[in-house]
Amino acid sequence: MMVFKNIFCKVIGLFLSSCVCLFESCAEGEMVSNVVYANLNNVKSLTDKDIIDSVDIISLQGTDSWIQKIDKVVESDTLLYVMDQKSKAVYVFSHTGQFLSKISNVGHAANEYIEIDDIFVDKQDGCINILCGLDKKILKYNAAGTKLLEVITLPMPFRRIVSYNGGYVGFMGNCSEDGKAFHNLWVMDKDFKILNSYVDINPNLEGIYNSDIATFSEHENNLYFFSNSGREVYRLNGISSKPSLSFMLDCGEANPHHLTAEDYSDWQRMFEISNKYVMNISDFRETDNYIMFYYLYQGCYYLTVQNKKENNTQTYRLDTYCGDYLFEFGHVVDMTDDAIYTSVQAQSVYYPWKGGVESMDFEKRYPQQVNNIRKKFKNINPDGNPFIVKYYLCKTLR
Repeated sequence: MMVFKNIFCKVIGLFLSSCVCLFESCAEGEMVSNVVYANLNNVKSLTDKDIIDSVDIISLQGTDSWIQKIDKVVESDTLLYVMDQKSKAVYVFSHTGQFLSKISNVGHAANEYIEIDDIFVDKQDGCINILCGLDKKILKYNAAGTKLLEVITLPMPFRRIVSYNGGYVGFMGNCSEDGKAFHNLWVMDKDFKILNSYVDINPNLEGIYNSDIATFSEHENNLYFFSNSGREVYRLNGISSKPSLSFMLDCGEANPHHLTAEDYSDWQRMFEISNKYVMNISDFRETDNYIMFYYLYQGCYYLTVQNKKENNTQTYRLDTYCGDYLFEFGHVVDMTDDAIYTSVQAQSVYYPWKGGVESMDFEKRYPQQVNNIRKKFKNINPDGNPFIVKYYLCKTLR
């Protein structure tokens, strides 16, 4: 049963779709090595343990100001970094949620940033990096987030960057700089010097960017890229390789038709289309055992999971989790080889902890889940920081 329904949707991100191969390196008619079929007529809720082995809830405590929205979570071996683009800050926590430090250095000076587009931990030195695409720079801080070490000038105004294979890969977010740089994907060496560029920017999508789309994920030595348009996933196998078409999500009748320039120019029509079809992928992850697609469809987020060993696929509607605990599933802010990280509003945890709301007695209907939440937390501030939920993945589908 759906107890909570949380719709995370940016209007501008709904106007994105393309069913053509956008990669300059892709030959016409290139075959997809793995098509994953999402059966949206046979959907389950995550009320059992088909893919979730266990759940951990992290309460973010001790901050000097409330976190407005968790846009991204990056976990290192010892620390947890939380990006809040609304407040233009990065919070550093221990793995248990204890607040350690805060990076908030907003301004126009060389050692300041106007906005935060992305954060990443550099694999070369373990430092936390803040990307400010508008200013074409990265502010590199020590791992603890307490000291600015370096300001790095970038060759392009990237919206996303990932540390990969001894170099870096940047994403332009469908923005061709002054009409000169017509590629989305840029490969750089360890000194941020450009080695190559790929991915033609669709002129119909010029300047349209949805920051809720993760863009990159990694598995083993592979870097996966999924842009703001389409349901295709491309792979780089090293910074010297060209992208190859690797995965595609097929949603059957929910696949949009090929859109024309006239479609894109009609905003009302695009709004109607985006509410009817699966327009793009919000996140993708390959693990040793799974291939996972996270996406928006008709106002609700779904997760389609293919078991690589058993070659079976199941689609889940991510509304309410009522396994060991009871709360909304949350908005996915990261997926790793081991877990799915989501952000859950404090009220979503508070009301089950309290025992219910006027319209429903949670204590009566979900006694074990309510008891588990009360054992976990002595007190919950309904207006406090969002919670981070870690859904640890099972090794195989059950």
